[in-house]
Amino acid sequence: MSLKSRWLKELGFDETRDDISAIGYTFVHGYKTLMELKFPSSIDEESMTGALLGAFATSFKPAVWVFGSDNNQKCSWARYRKSGKRPDSESVRGADFALVIAINSDVSRIAIFQAKKAKVKKSGRWIDVHHYPAGDPKRSSQIVSLFNTGKKILSSSGVNNPGLSECGWIHYLAYDEDRITHLPMTKFENEINSYSAESFDESLPVNISSFKSLSELLLAGCGKGVDDVDGWLTLSNDVLIKELPDLLNIMEVCVGDDGSGGLLLNHTKELEKFTLSASPSIPEPLLQPPSSPRRGPQ
Repeated sequence: MSLKSRWLKELGFDETRDDISAIGYTFVHGYKTLMELKFPSSIDEESMTGALLGAFATSFKPAVWVFGSDNNQKCSWARYRKSGKRPDSESVRGADFALVIAINSDVSRIAIFQAKKAKVKKSGRWIDVHHYPAGDPKRSSQIVSLFNTGKKILSSSGVNNPGLSECGWIHYLAYDEDRITHLPMTKFENEINSYSAESFDESLPVNISSFKSLSELLLAGCGKGVDDVDGWLTLSNDVLIKELPDLLNIMEVCVGDDGSGGLLLNHTKELEKFTLSASPSIPEPLLQPPSSPRRGPQ
């Protein structure tokens, strides 16, 4: 059995599956690895986000070695740090991080995520989607701020008067010790409409029994071609390059490129980021069978 087939089997996929890209494997393996660790019940949202993005970065190089493209093009992964230079922060806009997948030299896909710790009750698992800034009635609730972030990006891409129906690429992530699930913003129409600036100290819990698998969403975003994909927004790279500095005021941004795009990384040299690159060539030690355990002195 080849190394690729063995890794596919370990992830629960058919051993002959050939549609998983290096970035797709990065996402799925990173997610699976994190789930095997089990979150402590006390972990906060910022720590969970850092752990998830760190798991992706750790999985990147092995993913490229085994699942890299046949044309031997170099793959890249970049994590852009949140700048926080303006008051346009996460508490205002409501976003934790964005994932960008380079499709080709012209377009990429983007999805934005807000992580929320799930509270387990007898009636199910719940998250609080309003989360008003403490004691400040002039600032929007978190879910409304997240909606406004989406409208701003859509407007920059040329969408006139964008509404909630165009925001299926913005997601809430609910996590606990056993799983991370997601639901797109389009499912929160009632919660957004119920917002009232006069009731800024309220919270609105939402039952998350209908939330779906995060790994399936991540894998779908890595599909080939420029067609729209559920849960992701396809944008021109020109728009993304223009918007990236503003995005970094409110969230961290990770960009994955399996060799088909890349110009995002080439045109953002002035922005602070952590980068990795690798070519699809399996290191020789990984191709060798495990060596026999060394015996001690006889």
